[in-house]
Amino acid sequence: MPAVGSCPKVPIEVIPQKIWLTALAIVVVAPLFLGANRPFVWSLLSSISFILLGLWVLYKPPAFHLRGLAAAFAMLLWLWLIYPFFQIVLMYIAAAIEPQLFFGTGFPPSNSLLLFNSPVPVDIGGVIDGALRESTTVIVGFLSLYFFRYRKFRNVFLAVLIISAAANAVFGMVNYFFDGVLLYFKPALKHWEAVTGTFVNKNHFASYLSLTLPVSIGVLIQRMAMVRGNRARGALDATVIPNTYTVLSLVTLMVVGLVLSKSLGAVLSLVFALMLMLLYRWGARNSMFHIGFLLSLAVFPFVLLFVNSLYSKELVSLASSSISAQARIVQWADVVESLKHLFLTGSGVGSFEDYFEPYKSSVLGRYRYDHAHNDYLEILVTRGLVGVSLLYAIIGSAFVGYRRQCKGDFAPLDMTFFMMWSIIAFCLHMLVDFNFHIPANQLIFVLLLSYVVAVTNYRTGTR
Repeated sequence: MPAVGSCPKVPIEVIPQKIWLTALAIVVVAPLFLGANRPFVWSLLSSISFILLGLWVLYKPPAFHLRGLAAAFAMLLWLWLIYPFFQIVLMYIAAAIEPQLFFGTGFPPSNSLLLFNSPVPVDIGGVIDGALRESTTVIVGFLSLYFFRYRKFRNVFLAVLIISAAANAVFGMVNYFFDGVLLYFKPALKHWEAVTGTFVNKNHFASYLSLTLPVSIGVLIQRMAMVRGNRARGALDATVIPNTYTVLSLVTLMVVGLVLSKSLGAVLSLVFALMLMLLYRWGARNSMFHIGFLLSLAVFPFVLLFVNSLYSKELVSLASSSISAQARIVQWADVVESLKHLFLTGSGVGSFEDYFEPYKSSVLGRYRYDHAHNDYLEILVTRGLVGVSLLYAIIGSAFVGYRRQCKGDFAPLDMTFFMMWSIIAFCLHMLVDFNFHIPANQLIFVLLLSYVVAVTNYRTGTR
């Protein structure tokens, strides 16, 4: 039984190849044609993940025992998946108290029962659907804790991730420059006047690149270090990772795709995330700094929402040049206004559109608002304080692991540094969009978290 801090003695070749190749296939498939928040997208991705789980049960690879941080991270992932079913239990409790409630119709919040001073959702089918959608992330994230212990899998994962992201950028640029000849989600790509890759929305595509670009830069830096004979910065496999010039070309394609996406939020998120990461790397050894840094990141989204609700009119006037920004400012203020009760349990996973409709300002018109354009706010509405706390704990696991690494004798520019840069950038971009609710982005985000947790917990190939 491998202890925390030890390397697995079983080589990855012992694992049936079908299993870990299926896991890698999900990384490739997710962004290529699943860059949209559509029911068929979630269904297809969930099907692939259950195939992976079925292969795992069928071929029974060597057992592994989670300990320490990896075990805590895995438990948090499963709690994230199980929690919606706890919400269903509350529905049945509500039914016992108020038998006239008819489930499955999606009553507006005014007809919901307040249980323990918290709104109880009434649409059981919608909650189950929301939970099954995110089962992919949990299953793949959990199994990746096993795979990422192996250096070979980590190297193949990095190669696949970089090549897929560059291919997505190329696909988007071809559509952009040739007027959408290959686009299959929207017939008029010029509607966005920006590169969107295989995603419907330019911001979701830019968020995907903000996850993959820092990792690609990290691989490039380590590849250059290998050329100079310096292996202190990590251990990449030259037989798996492309050569320096190839990686540089792929990174260049991603940078061009990000610039042409014209997503200011993604670019600013990357810049500020790098600054925060350098600051955290400098002070992570200090316990008080570590705690203060994490608390600041946790509170920051809700401070912004509070300020937005107080000065929404002033902010709208400042954003007069952008109709989209104005709509989001008004929407955020409306959602904050809707939080009239202490949301312990939330309104139900996947219920945001039904819940928000009665609170929507008339200036927003008749457009559908199925997401809050702020992942923290949407999770607070649908999953309550419990859900937000679980999300923070899942993300915090990576910070705990990275701090453990910083206290050791690890090089400051190994791959975990760039993984954390990606993670922080994504967390910042979640403030202004619903990227966490896009299948490909959510999956890659959790995979990066799992990578950091697995590597720092078992310390394989990072010295």
